[in-house]
Amino acid sequence: MTGLKLKAFLGATSLALAGCAVDLEPLTPAEISEVAADREARLLASDQEALTGALGLHEAMARALKYNLDHQIETRNILLARSSKDLSEMDLLPDLVADAEFSRRNNEPGGRSVNLETGVTSATPSRSDERTNSDANLTLSWDVLDYGLSYYRAQQSANDVLIAQEQRRAVVNRLMESTRTAYWRAVSDERLSGRISRVLRKADRALAQSRSLSNGGFSDRTEGLIYQRDLLRVIGEMQALKRDLSTAKPQLAALTNLRPGAKFNVRVPSRKTLPNIHQSAGQLVQMAYQNRPELREITYEQRNLELDEKAVALELLPSIRPFLTASIDNNDLLEEGQFLSAGTRVSWDLISLFNNKRRKQVFGANKALLDARALALTHAVATQVHISKARYDLLRKETRTTAQFAAVSAQISRAIQAESASGLTGLQEEVFEEVGAILAELRFDARYAELQSSYASVFQAVGLNNYPGELTGTESLDTLETAIHDMWRQRGEGLH
Repeated sequence: MTGLKLKAFLGATSLALAGCAVDLEPLTPAEISEVAADREARLLASDQEALTGALGLHEAMARALKYNLDHQIETRNILLARSSKDLSEMDLLPDLVADAEFSRRNNEPGGRSVNLETGVTSATPSRSDERTNSDANLTLSWDVLDYGLSYYRAQQSANDVLIAQEQRRAVVNRLMESTRTAYWRAVSDERLSGRISRVLRKADRALAQSRSLSNGGFSDRTEGLIYQRDLLRVIGEMQALKRDLSTAKPQLAALTNLRPGAKFNVRVPSRKTLPNIHQSAGQLVQMAYQNRPELREITYEQRNLELDEKAVALELLPSIRPFLTASIDNNDLLEEGQFLSAGTRVSWDLISLFNNKRRKQVFGANKALLDARALALTHAVATQVHISKARYDLLRKETRTTAQFAAVSAQISRAIQAESASGLTGLQEEVFEEVGAILAELRFDARYAELQSSYASVFQAVGLNNYPGELTGTESLDTLETAIHDMWRQRGEGLH
């Protein structure tokens, strides 16, 4: 290569390398605004049904199953796993490779030959190739070893689909539990928010009156201060409960994928009966061992590890690849430009034989780790079931007690109101008892919402679906709501 050609070659190489450098390109403000506007516009699906009336519990659960964005992530994760499985199954097919090449020289591809016996070089050069050459090949080959490995990989991909389904089931169960909790807290907010605001205004008047009487010397100052302290204590507790309940509707809107900040009402159902669970903790634990998504998931992982072991054992064998190739070459100097060729290639990775012992040690360690994880998870599941069942039983008793306390407080408040209307008692006593009655009802509502959450958490701990398992979320909203309603009615939820 001459110096000029060398310089030209180096210059072209430098330009090519310089062209490989990539500059940082941060998002522009216009791009950021465009992306933000696009995502905001797509928060609600175009086919999402609008909420036309008060939102009921089972409709809320149906909307969460159909529209919740976290659930859609899990659904797409299953679709991705299925696509990966379909792709891995294609690896079972033989390889069919088409290859084409075109080349052109700037001079003749000639050469001389040397006689091996005499060492004499031919006097004139000759060539067996054209200056311009093109050829094409179509090769069908099938590696027997790769087929076996691909078969195991396809089985692992099938297990990955099952793992994704169990992960979706766990997410949906938690979603249904959260929806139930947020719904009942929203019911409490709907029932009592107006009454709380009214009684707080009356309480402010009662406090002002008490301060005026005490400061004016019309009542005992110590008794007035004690009254104000007791009233302020129950007012503060009521405000704290109201504050806690005020977040319920935004949470419910997020779970059911209503527009953030949307105003809506919830249906206030009758609470004459409490949900009931008849199975013992021991029975529930046995059900959890068979149904918890996490336990099934780790079993599928153990399956995949066994398939990995089989694949590694298969890699110890030699690779055998039969092939058939159809070729076309436009070189006119060839006697036959079109021809078929067939054969078999055999290769053997001898290094894998030396690594086999180490690989077995790695798989043994992985197997022991997965088994330890499975045992730890089994113990954790049993503990969770016992705790959730004990918590449910205690909350059921507490809910009964708070219901009775709220009923007695309401009766006292009504009696004091009647006495106040007849002039037998004053505003202070009336307001104090009314605030106490509202607070007792708030406590009952909060406890009832907690009981409903605990009720759903028992099923979640056991691994029984908080929704009909055959539902995918693609069904109509009415179909989902009806199926969820029927399932919970059979479980003894008490809402019909």
